[in-house]
Amino acid sequence: MVYNNFTEATPLAMLTVGQFKEVIASAMPQQIKDLLQEQPKTEATPTYIYGLAGIREMFGVSHATAQKLKDTVLAPAVKQYGRKIVVDARMAMELFANRNRR
Repeated sequence: MVYNNFTEATPLAMLTVGQFKEVIASAMPQQIKDLLQEQPKTEATPTYIYGLAGIREMFGVSHATAQKLKDTVLAPAVKQYGRKIVVDARMAMELFANRNRR
């Protein structure tokens, strides 16, 4: 089988990245290609953030504002165990985006 300017005897180390991708793509069944294209992109946002420092960093606010957000807008996304604060980041982003501005 011949691909562009290389053959099956060509060492992998001699291929460019583009040529290697072409070889891999040609060897995949169409069903796998379809599955790879359908997968949703994962968000860069971590699943959980911790403490007021995490809220401050995520929303770019002061300590006092992070405390207010934790107690009001983000309350459904916040779980507190003693002094440990755990926030569901995705839910917090949704709540923050949908908050009512007064």
